[in-house]
Amino acid sequence: MFRGNSFKLFLITCCVILSSAASFFMPSLTAGQDLPFSEVEEKLAGLTGEEAETLEILFSLVQEIENMEKEQEELAAEMIVMEREIYHLESRIKIEEKLYNHKRSGLRQVLRSYQRMGAATYLEIILDADSLGIFLRRLNTLKDLARNTGELLNSIGESRDRLTAERERHGEKLLQLAARQEQLEEFLAATLQLQEELEEHLVSLEEERDYYQEQLENMQQAWADLKPFISETIREFSLFIKEGEMPSDAMETTVTLLGIRAIFNENKFNEIIAGCPGLPVMVFSFFPGKVELSIPEKHLLLKGSFIIVEESAIEYKAAEGTFYGMPLGERALKELFRESPFRLDFEPLIGNNILFSIETREEKMELHLIPSFFRN
Repeated sequence: MFRGNSFKLFLITCCVILSSAASFFMPSLTAGQDLPFSEVEEKLAGLTGEEAETLEILFSLVQEIENMEKEQEELAAEMIVMEREIYHLESRIKIEEKLYNHKRSGLRQVLRSYQRMGAATYLEIILDADSLGIFLRRLNTLKDLARNTGELLNSIGESRDRLTAERERHGEKLLQLAARQEQLEEFLAATLQLQEELEEHLVSLEEERDYYQEQLENMQQAWADLKPFISETIREFSLFIKEGEMPSDAMETTVTLLGIRAIFNENKFNEIIAGCPGLPVMVFSFFPGKVELSIPEKHLLLKGSFIIVEESAIEYKAAEGTFYGMPLGERALKELFRESPFRLDFEPLIGNNILFSIETREEKMELHLIPSFFRN
């Protein structure tokens, strides 16, 4: 069984190992080392092909390490919640056990009373009545006693079932906690392995180590600056659409037997976005089943698709991407949109009509809508 002290000691040990290893292996970016972003961009853009390839390996390792550490933090927090749930479950089990034993004791006393008096005694009590009124009262008393005994039996059965269910839940929680603890240990081992690989790469560079470490720091700074930039861009773009700034002729609408079809033309869509003063240059490219998003000034290219998340809203899900030509893994893409999902609400354009499906074709994005009068 996982108890609080040993569990907390395990988490503290993990945190100490991670923080120590990270401070030793990972290039640091303190406030005093931050460079102007234009200088960072200039240095990264000037890398040769071989330098970019080496930096890609290093940056990929750093991203994996950072994402592993974030997953470890989330997993550790989940384990603490589970430990608390197990504690409360154990408390409830103790209460149910006490209640169950109390009811069993009460039933035992009732049955002993039955045995001592016997059926003949109860019959004598009824027949010894001096009047019809007393006879009926005694008869009703015996009926109440029998009914109460039946209710007590049912109550004991319910308590037993609750106790069994609580014990099963407790067992499941313990198994889940054991699995999470094993997963956390695997994450820890994988992170330390990645950190060793990073150090080995840096050592193998010998006299060029300082140069690549500087470029890696530049890359980390550019990546760190990109995340709030993306969040702000998404906020501005979502606000642009939500407040009805996108003109009604941004999409072509036609009524079909299946509903309403709204089509966004790629060129017109990009022209409208380019006219929004608060947005950077963003270029959407529509392909069959795929949507590419490019932000040239940040050297960011994303490939993914839109999915429907609400009756009038869609959300962009990036499946792959590159940053300065370097591939972004699944965890890096998840981290990029962690604070601000790329969600667009077309309610000002489609009104009360309901988004039914979305489809992308060559240079087009089609929204299929259910007319609002079908709501009723």
